[in-house]
Amino acid sequence: MIELVLVMAIISILSVIFIPKYSDTLDELRLLNCSDKIIDDLKLIYNQAIVQHDSTWFVADTSANTYGIYSGSSALTRTLVIDPSTNAAQIVDVDDLFPGVSITNADFGGSLEFMFDWWGTPSSGGIIVLNDTDTIYVTAETGYVHND
Repeated sequence: MIELVLVMAIISILSVIFIPKYSDTLDELRLLNCSDKIIDDLKLIYNQAIVQHDSTWFVADTSANTYGIYSGSSALTRTLVIDPSTNAAQIVDVDDLFPGVSITNADFGGSLEFMFDWWGTPSSGGIIVLNDTDTIYVTAETGYVHND
């Protein structure tokens, strides 16, 4: 009986130590995966603009914690791009895919959206900030996408 109580005490102590570290690790991985997804989507719309000879758009909605990917020559005529892997409209709900991660800021020259023209030139540079800690940059002149 004493051995059983001792084993349970040791397991309890180890649980108190490791469960918070595990939780923090999961939060960091979700943030990293969200950042990677946004970077991949930005690179995708850059390539789609060039290949399809049409403007492609990234439109963030920080209040709903979503972003959309569109194609079309103007903001009035653009349509949602269909995701080839899911065959669904390309509105990404960050809350659903990455719990605990939020788009805290998106600024592209004072706007929440920007586009790549059919040459792959962005309409402006800008940033996307996740959880006030991870920043994704889009370079204005080249469309180069990276994070810090």
